[in-house]
Amino acid sequence: MAAHGSISAATLWTAHIDGMAMNERGDLAVVTSHLTSNHWKGELRVIRSAEQCLSADKTTLASLDQTHAENVCGASTPSGSTGVCWVAASSPSSSATSSSSSSPAAPMLLVSSDGGSVDLYNLLDTGELTLTTRSPSSHDDLVSCALVLPPDMPSSSTASPESPLCILSGSHDCTIRLAQLLPTTKSLATLRGHQAPVTCAATMTLGGCVALLSGSRDGAVFLWSEERKQQAQEWRWRCVAKGGTPAGGVRALCAFGDVAFVGFESGLLVAIGTLDNTDNTAVWTSTAATAAANGAASMAVSCMALGPGGTRLAVGAEDGSVRVLDAATGTLLSSCPTAHTDYVKALAFLPDSGDLVSGGWDGVLRRHSA
Repeated sequence: MAAHGSISAATLWTAHIDGMAMNERGDLAVVTSHLTSNHWKGELRVIRSAEQCLSADKTTLASLDQTHAENVCGASTPSGSTGVCWVAASSPSSSATSSSSSSPAAPMLLVSSDGGSVDLYNLLDTGELTLTTRSPSSHDDLVSCALVLPPDMPSSSTASPESPLCILSGSHDCTIRLAQLLPTTKSLATLRGHQAPVTCAATMTLGGCVALLSGSRDGAVFLWSEERKQQAQEWRWRCVAKGGTPAGGVRALCAFGDVAFVGFESGLLVAIGTLDNTDNTAVWTSTAATAAANGAASMAVSCMALGPGGTRLAVGAEDGSVRVLDAATGTLLSSCPTAHTDYVKALAFLPDSGDLVSGGWDGVLRRHSA
């Protein structure tokens, strides 16, 4: 796992939050890591009906385990966890693990790890989380990001006639891997091009088609396209943004429609449009100095999340601050400079109230009013 900054030895033994994801039902998945002996171990928790459970301004997972035990379920992961995302109920093969064709599919989650694998978990009606399958080939370093590929992507739709579940994973080994997890596991492709660890990835819509984006510590954002040549599929990349000096590496990526949002380690934020053309357009930029002048973070961007409808962009930083911007203009809407005492590692919006939830390496969950 990445270096943990100034976290004290005592804190290392306490679970700190490395990733979160909210589903449409309002269930919040949280992955944590903690140091045991000489290696990292992880846990996956699901907080059902998070809107009601996270009623306080600030809470910890330990307190939720006590006060809302009936709403919290968890499972240990084989190694340190680095991220999590839900597999939508309408995703391909979402019912592949159901015991009968008439019974509803169990919700599923992707969990990425510092051991190089991506694991698929089922959330059963009993509240039990069970490991269903694992990516067919592991990365040579920690997995920094993982997401489900849309069913209309070429690799997804051609891998199997049974509407397979396909995923993307990016790693510190500088590669991106595409794999099928259900109904059977198999590797689809390995994408190479970044010259430094891959830190983030996203999908977006361009010209009516789904495209892949990836960001790296080399400061580059790549747009990947799949081409068929002599009965074989080849992936090619085009650099659509380059941080360089002083922007530094890419720390976070998200997209809505045909606009991509990029966060750099310098604190620079950029919204980029018209990526389907060779001349990309910066919709807006927000520098670290601009953010500091507005009382927001000037430290490195550590995570981002888009609110419902793509109208709000939440940004977490290494200094523990959280801010919310107007996604269309980059205008600062609100900020909390002291949200956390360490890195902000995850952000998610509650579907009903629209409130923002942030999680950090301090092991705290904070709820921010919309």
